[in-house]
Amino acid sequence: MAINEISIKSFLLRNKISDYKLEQIKSDASFREYYRVLGKNLLVMYAPKEKGESFINFEKINKILSSINLSVSNIYDIDYENDLMLIEDFGNEVFSKILDNNNEKDFYLKSIQLLSYIHNHSDLEISNIERYTCDILINESELFIEWYLEKHLKLNLSSPEKEEFRNILEKNFKSLSPKHDTLVLRDFHVDNLIYLRKRNGINQLGLIDYQDALLGSTAYDFISLVEDVRRPIKEELKNFLIETYSKLIFLDQKELEREISFYSIQRNLKIIGIFSRLKYRDNKMNYFSMIEVAWGFINYHLKKPEYNDLNDWIDTIMKNKS
Repeated sequence: MAINEISIKSFLLRNKISDYKLEQIKSDASFREYYRVLGKNLLVMYAPKEKGESFINFEKINKILSSINLSVSNIYDIDYENDLMLIEDFGNEVFSKILDNNNEKDFYLKSIQLLSYIHNHSDLEISNIERYTCDILINESELFIEWYLEKHLKLNLSSPEKEEFRNILEKNFKSLSPKHDTLVLRDFHVDNLIYLRKRNGINQLGLIDYQDALLGSTAYDFISLVEDVRRPIKEELKNFLIETYSKLIFLDQKELEREISFYSIQRNLKIIGIFSRLKYRDNKMNYFSMIEVAWGFINYHLKKPEYNDLNDWIDTIMKNKS
């Protein structure tokens, strides 16, 4: 284990758990680690603060989602000194493992119903949640420059070239006119949704990995789900979900599609940067192969005339590849 087993033992003992076996769960792209307490319906989460992890946001978003009765794990105990949290275990039925051609329409429909449920809750206590500003979005997108263009492709970009990239994204962002700020979970995809078969409706969707939530466009989580590099879906299903979601959130479909295009491009540029960083900085190679799928989503949306300038910028930079 990457952490001191004595710390976990002490943590579990103070929760009156002495007879147990631990099983480490396959880690995600973060520095968090998860250990299943077998037979106890419990997980131990290890979130090292020296790596930038924090329980504060997890607790805060967990409380907000709990307040509207969504399925988030109960928090039983926190050891802030040793960076440990004891939470409810939702089990193994992760969407990415159980989705198939027969059930996907139903599961995706439940997922967007859940998003619309969050969006339509105007009474959420979100006054202390940070906004997903243009600066944050652009800073995320610059991971594409730093880790893919410069580190992976070994291109040297000038300051004016980087500034042009920022200006193009800012212009595109400001051309949108989102009518609401909603809670954006930011990692709403098939690896972070767990099927809870004993529950009903949208409560069958167990939510995890929401600690980075911000206030932003309702299109962000939607596009995270329907254009997911882990599990791309067919165009017919995606179009059905777009049409349905626009009705669920009372937003004009064309406006939703405009937001979808921007956030898909922005998010997938960030993903390419993050997956490159995982490869070169963190020695996690298994994500890099999905970059091709991310490029597919980006190129699909770059065909739209409002993105001619960004398309030209990427073409120009990539042609400089030595």
